Amino acid sequence: DEMGDLAQTFGYYTYYASNRTLVVCDIQGVGRRFTDPQIHSVDGALFGGGNLGINGITKFLSTYRVTEMHKALGLDASPGTSPE
Repeated sequence: DEMGDLAQTFGYYTYYASNRTLVVCDIQGVGRRFTDPQIHSVDGALFGGGNLGINGITKFLSTYRVTEMHKALGLDASPGTSPE
């Protein structure tokens, strides 16, 4: 579904744009309104108790699939790269 692809691609974009230091994921929403994101960062220190650090980033990357939006943005072709 288009909104699911948008949420997933946005998550990967945050990973890419942050130089692989964080990912915004687990985005919930209704219609075209996204809410309730979870942020995982390499240091695991910020963004509250849900920040699972490198483990959270690695889990996101293991389930991410390249979308047409990903390709259109020109993001790298190997999203499975771990931040470790």
